[in-house]
Formats: sequence, C-alpha cells, structure tokens
Amino acid sequence: MAQRPIALPPEFIPSDIGVYVHLPFCSARCYYCGFHSSTKLDDEVVAQMLERLLAEARSLMALLEKPRIDTVYIGGGTPSAVPARLLCPFLERLADALGIASKGSPPSGKRESDRGSGAPCGGPEWKPHATASRPGRPSDLGNGDENPASGPGFSCSQRHAGAVEWTVEANPETVGPDFLLAVNDSPANRISLGVQSFDDGALQTLGRQASRERIDRALDLLVARWSGRRSLDLIAGIPGRTPEAAAHDAELAGATGIEHVSLYQLTPEPGTPLLDMLAAGQLQLDQHMQEEAWLAAAERLLATGLADYEVSNFAQPNGESRHNQRYWRMHPYVGIGPSAVGTLRSSARAPDVAAVRLTRSAFGGLPPKYSIELLDSDTLAFELCMVGLRTAEGVDLSDLARLTGSDATRPLLRGIEDWAGFKYIDRERLRLEGRLALIRPGRRILDHLLTSLELPRRRPSHASVWTVRSAPR
Repeated sequence: MAQRPIALPPEFIPSDIGVYVHLPFCSARCYYCGFHSSTKLDDEVVAQMLERLLAEARSLMALLEKPRIDTVYIGGGTPSAVPARLLCPFLERLADALGIASKGSPPSGKRESDRGSGAPCGGPEWKPHATASRPGRPSDLGNGDENPASGPGFSCSQRHAGAVEWTVEANPETVGPDFLLAVNDSPANRISLGVQSFDDGALQTLGRQASRERIDRALDLLVARWSGRRSLDLIAGIPGRTPEAAAHDAELAGATGIEHVSLYQLTPEPGTPLLDMLAAGQLQLDQHMQEEAWLAAAERLLATGLADYEVSNFAQPNGESRHNQRYWRMHPYVGIGPSAVGTLRSSARAPDVAAVRLTRSAFGGLPPKYSIELLDSDTLAFELCMVGLRTAEGVDLSDLARLTGSDATRPLLRGIEDWAGFKYIDRERLRLEGRLALIRPGRRILDHLLTSLELPRRRPSHASVWTVRSAPR
C-alpha cells in the first residue's frame, strides 16, 4: 500500500486539543476486556513502549504545530500497573513533549540527578501515614502531620490552577504509595478508578484482580493522599447479579463522596473469555435483567445527588470529565499508542471534508503511521448528533450550521414533529440556548430514536496509510 507523509491543510490545525495516551499494560486481563493490552510488565518491555509513545507524542505535536493542550487522558490497559519508577519520569517527559512541562518540573528547582533513590520521582520516600479517611470509615493508615498530596510535587492550589485536565486511570489493586507519589509529582489532577463492583463474587465473575478490601483500601488512600479529583467506574448487568445488587453498588459509590461515576452495561466482546463462557453455558446473560440493573443503578446514583450529564456519566457540579466532553462535542483530539484514534475538524464553513480521522496502524515503528478517514459534513453532523444527544446539554445548532451551511438545521429538523423523538425534546433548552437536547427518558433510548432521525449519512472516503514525519527529540 502506498505511503505518503501527512501534510494537514491549515483548516485542520487546531488551536487547542485533547490527547488520549494508551498505556497497553495490565497485571492480568479481565474476562470481558477486548482492548489491546499486554501482561508483560518487565522493565525493558515497558520502557521500550514508553519511549515509542513519547516519540509519537513529539511527532504529533510537531504535525499539529504545537496546539494548546486542553485535556490529557492516560488510559489503558492499566496505567497504575506500570512500575512507578518508570511511570513518574514518563509523565514528566510526556508533559514536556506536549508543551506543558513547566508544571511537571522537579519541585524547588531540583534536577533529575538530585532526586533520592528511595522515591519513584522526587522528594522523600513516601511513608504510609494518613490525615483523613472516607466518610463512615475510620482511617487504618496511621496518623501523621504530612500530606504528600500537597507535596513534594504539586500543592492543591497548583493542581487545580492550571487549565489542563490530566486524568490517569488506575485499578484498586495497583493503587499504592509509589503510584500515588508518581501522580502527585506530575501534572495529573484527576484519577479514574476502575472499581466495577464492590461485591467479591461479581469481581470474580468479571476476572478482576481486586477485592472489596482492596477497593476500600484504594479509596481510603485516595482520600488521604490525593488532592486532585476522583472518578470511578461501575459495571451493571453482571451475570448472577440482580438489579438490587447493582443499585447497592451505586449507593456505595455515592457514599464515598466521589465527584464522578461512569456507569456501563456489561457487553460481551468478540474474542474474550466472557463470550466463551456465555457460549459454553457457564454464564447466562438476560438482556432485560441487564437493562433493569443499569436503570436501578442509574436511579440510585441520581438519588445520591450526582447529575447524569451524559447517559452513562454522573457528576457533582463542576465534576464533569472535560476530556469526555471533547468527544461528545466533537472537538479536536488525538490518540497516542496502539490502535489510538483522533479526529480533527475543519475550521472552514460547510467544508467538503469536515473532519480527518486518524487511526494508528502498525504500532511500533517510527515515524508513526496512520490510516486516514475523510468525513464529509453530513457524516460529521450525524456523528455529532449521535454522541451529542447522549448529553444533557445536547447539540449546538449553530455548530451544525457551520458544518452544513446557512440552512444547517434543515437536514436535522426536517419533519421533526413526525420524529419519534419529538416528544422527548427539551423545549426550554432549545428556546433559550439554541441547542437540540433530549430529556432523560429520550437520552436513554437514543439508539432507537436515531433510526428515525432524518439526516443524510454519506459514506466516508478512505485514503491509504500516511506517515507522520519524525520530530526532533
């Protein structure tokens, strides 16, 4: 296949961008996971991958003419499974590659060579003593006067003062002193914890390495030793679990005082042990029971005071994930790592090519190679509706106007009164804000409603593999 160097037209160069970084390492693979990951955690393998990710970050930033970074999301895999002695310098060097290293430099003017050998990434060796515990749980971490969450890296005010939202995913069994020191000594200001369930039996069904005890320990550590924001994930519809059990998980999550919860319904993915166990009759999934379990958990999260700002995402006021909102608003973002995907929108009005989608191919070689998908205005408009209508804020009709021309709303609103979703439209938001949004019942059946939404969907065109020119180190 022909390969050509990427040369983006000016209208695709973003002024600001979100960055997703895929760290493809796990201590073990969960039964339901269909993501690319490896359980080879020896230092040499991990270090080589981290170097490739850094080189790719530098190449992409050069290609995009060093835009302002709005959000960074370190996902996986399990980033917290990466040894802290490798993770901490990687986070610093990644910040440098993305042009936000001023916040990630060693505190008090220290150089890398000045750092103590007992700590992963600067400052004194972290000692497990705490000054706080979660509501309703006595601290079992000891008593002390220091709080590493406000040193030696970033103070609480520093952590929230910057414009960049920086999230790191973690699993409870790998949240420990060294990991917390590594992220506290980095620009990270948000940790997303993969809880999935508080029930040991459900965790075993999913092939999770955590237990209720480990989850409680991790949550206590985050309260005591982390000054940034906290989020956790839950899964509903686990085989053998009732809707009442799913609601109990949600109640326990809300009781932690967590700022953000993502609630997903278990989906069997091709090639996973979960699908094999279902095919063999070892486990059973009842779709109706799954839906009831998700609804029960969602209602319980709402009862705890969290708002569903997107179908599967619940947050306290100002606790929303800005990175996820970039996806739902179709704002520019790029992906770094195996199978990473990015989308860059055109700044032109009613362009022939409205967006360029970059998908990482043949990961491992340098310079990085991407397959290119060109999206026309109607395709991007439909995608914007498909993801935007999942959110409480809905879709900005003026944004659609820019995409499809002066009469932008015509493709979307043609025959709107006959649309199955018409009765679910949030009339107040449409009138006051010029946004097409659905009330909660409509958002929850959006997949069904979209089948009758009159919006042209042209097939995107594809190009051959393109290569990003190498950037200097």
